[in-house]
Parts: sequence; structure tokens; C-alpha cells
Amino acid sequence: MLETKDLQNLTLNERSVTGKNVKKLRRNGFIPANIFGLNSESESLQIESSVLTETLKSVLKSTPILIQKKGDSDSIVCFIDEIQRHPITDEILHISFKKVDTKKPIDLSIYPTIIGEAPAVKNLGGILLQPLTYLTIRTLPLEVPSSIILDVSNLEEIGNTISVKDISEEYTCEFLDNPSVTILRIVPPRIEEEEEEEEEELEELEEGRETDGETEDSSDKQDTAE
Repeated sequence: MLETKDLQNLTLNERSVTGKNVKKLRRNGFIPANIFGLNSESESLQIESSVLTETLKSVLKSTPILIQKKGDSDSIVCFIDEIQRHPITDEILHISFKKVDTKKPIDLSIYPTIIGEAPAVKNLGGILLQPLTYLTIRTLPLEVPSSIILDVSNLEEIGNTISVKDISEEYTCEFLDNPSVTILRIVPPRIEEEEEEEEEELEELEEGRETDGETEDSSDKQDTAE
């Protein structure tokens, strides 16, 4: 279990600039931010762009962080709620944080990390698919797993899978997804499917030629009879 002293710290300044004027704020090296939650009103804040960029290299939406407003002595545990980016440049336009009570469970989406090499891929040419891209968990804010690991080194045959129930006992959090839902699956190589399609096309083509040949033979017989 994490302690608040182990968390990444962020210091935010109060923000008076709102609306279209935030463009000037960004030009001056700051990103507009909001913090809300725990039945409190949303607060308008700002953070240095360089500090936020560096923080996001190691902090995900499932990572608890400790936020303090400049000038305040109190800090509060938060999670990133939303990051707005420019659709073309991918520049961060705005970020919002959600305050949480460390004694109450929260629901989070977490992206699993795949490790190892599947023998079914290496030796049989299978393809590793991931039907479930993220997992939904329920846990206390300071007990969020740093990562959910999926080791594929035991997937030896085509058709082998890893489902939610296969990993649920490895972690203290509660998994909210259906236990039978497949996270990873090994499927046959596409080349086999393509070869089968080509064979079917050739068979259809040959059948068509035979039909054309029969038609031509019939026409020749009619011409001879005449």
C-alpha cells in the first residue's frame, strides 16, 4: 500500500484568467487546470507547462498524485480526470484533476502491460489479439496497482487465451469486468485464411471455365448440325 509521502507532488497556482483569454496563458508557459470532487466546487488553477509535461511521463490516469495549491499547507490526493489536447498538434490545452477520499474505494480503468513472448506466435505463426484493451477495477486510492501484468509466455497453442479470471487472484483490487471476458487471444495466422480464400477463388474460376467449355461445345455441335 502506498503512503502519501510516496506520491508524485504537484503544486498548482490559482488562476484568474478564463475563457478565450487562456490562450495568452498558454503562450506564457502555463496550462489551465481545474480541480473538483468530494462535493466541492470546481477550482480554476494553472500549472507550468514544462512541469506538467515532465509529470505525465510517469503519471497515468490510474496513478494517484498529491496536489497542493501554492500558498496552502494542505495537500490532497487526486487522479487525472481528463486531458484536453489540440487535435492537430497534440499540445495540452487543459487538464482536470479529481479529488478522492483515500478511505473510500474508487472505480478506475487501467491498461494492462503485456510481457514475454508467446510460443504460439513464435513457433506457430499465430497472431496475438487483445479484445479487451483496458480493465475496470475497484480499489482504495492508495492501493491501485502500479500495473496489471499479462505474461503471454504460457500461450503455446492457437486458441489459447488469458481472461479476467486468470489474473484476478494475483491482485488485491476487485475486477469489475466479467470474469469470463477474454483479454488476450491467439488466433491462426492470416496467411492461412488468405490461402483458403485464394483456393476458393481458383475453384470458382475453374468451375466457371468448365461451364464456359460446355457452352462452347454445345454451340459447336449446333453449328455442325446446321
